[in-house]
Amino acid sequence: MGLHVNLPPIVLSLAGAGAVYTLLFWVLNNHAWKWRPLSLMLKVPNLAGTWDCKGESLDRDGKVVYAWTAEVAIVQCWDRLRVRLKTSQSGSNSMAAALTHDNVDGWLLLYQYRNDPKIGEPELRSHVGTCSVTFSKDLAYASAEYFNGVGRATFGKMTWTRRK
Repeated sequence: MGLHVNLPPIVLSLAGAGAVYTLLFWVLNNHAWKWRPLSLMLKVPNLAGTWDCKGESLDRDGKVVYAWTAEVAIVQCWDRLRVRLKTSQSGSNSMAAALTHDNVDGWLLLYQYRNDPKIGEPELRSHVGTCSVTFSKDLAYASAEYFNGVGRATFGKMTWTRRK
């Protein structure tokens, strides 16, 4: 191979092992985790894609104060995910997210987000909130609850429907 004779075999072994690990991780991270048998074994569902959202902000008595719609985009690989929710007035991005499986309820996504209003929305303020999303077993729809504090101090519920 044109390499110096004194190059220790251990260096080549380490380089080869590192290259194999890098290749296998790339395949897993970008493709293999989506394969059904492996997805079931890893317990990582494929939530990536676009979801239509219908939301309702509630008052303390549970009455609807404001109904709204949004588009939710989930970007995911096998060990990370990001949630982006966009309404006509604002947008939010997840800052941290966790996915867990419950044998009774199915998949549960918990995430913390930062919401920033669009320019020209003086009644809205930037805020941080938390959302809990429970997905159906077929991953076609989800129900969610959210709440936030400083800046807006609202809470409500959402339903998500996966786009085909």
